[in-house]
Amino acid sequence: MIAGYNLLEIIQEVVGEPLFPDISDRSRLELAQFLLVNNSRAFLLSILGVLTLGLLTAWAMVFNGIIVGNVGAFIAGSVGVGYILVGLLPHGIFELPALFIAAGVGFRLLYRVGQRIRGSRSSIITKRYLYRTGLLVLAGWLLLVVAAVVEAFVTPALLETLFADRLEAMGSSP
Repeated sequence: MIAGYNLLEIIQEVVGEPLFPDISDRSRLELAQFLLVNNSRAFLLSILGVLTLGLLTAWAMVFNGIIVGNVGAFIAGSVGVGYILVGLLPHGIFELPALFIAAGVGFRLLYRVGQRIRGSRSSIITKRYLYRTGLLVLAGWLLLVVAAVVEAFVTPALLETLFADRLEAMGSSP
């Protein structure tokens, strides 16, 4: 964005379809389900990135940061930084740790594979590791559930309450 390019437009041209589907006519529950499914894909992608030696995990984290940063910068320019903070913080405090957990699980598994190859570990997966990792993945996914509910129900209410005058002046809704 600093260089004068909108990365979202460039990515959309390469992909050939809109990056963000129209969700304006969905109910809040449908929106929460959509967000949960979409974020669950990123969650699983981050874990399964181990199959690409962590490259897919790293790419998913960087790509997500670029998208959020680019969207945030453009919206902040027109509505203000406060709008971005209110729009991201309530669900982000749940969503980001969940995505970091998934990335951590993927990178940790890669590390264990490396230990096994070097001979410093007798097995990649033990019952204890599988149990603890399963609980961690479940906790991370439950954070995604909370994030989706907050993003669908709480965030729009906060934005409408705190920024109604700006949104009305712009002729749009969150």
